[in-house]
Amino acid sequence: MQEVVISVTILTAWIFSFIAGYLTNKFGRKSTIILASFIFTIGGFMMALAHTEYVLLIGRATVGLAIGLASMAIPVYIAEVAPVEIRGKLVSTNICFITFGQFIASIVAGLFSHDEHNGWRWMLGKCFFLLF
Repeated sequence: MQEVVISVTILTAWIFSFIAGYLTNKFGRKSTIILASFIFTIGGFMMALAHTEYVLLIGRATVGLAIGLASMAIPVYIAEVAPVEIRGKLVSTNICFITFGQFIASIVAGLFSHDEHNGWRWMLGKCFFLLF
């Protein structure tokens, strides 16, 4: 089940990256990015509040959907609105920050992996709910 929970995000991101092209052409880049942000929020809540493996699986799939949409729409949006002289720098900076975020997330996940019972909850957003 652990492999499925991890893989479902990648699979849904791959599928929805194809769908994102259609959505960005039909509804625009900005609307697609806003939709992806909304879906990220829903997926985050689902993962943080998951009490069963299946709810976690659905939350991960939801986040994968948002990743697929955002990964296609955001670089195109940046390239379209950026001045010509810095367009490449801005798109490259976006990719660098995504990679840096993945690196930081891996470090945080490694730190929380020692808690066998609730470590996964902390990795997926439980700390967000402690603020409220």
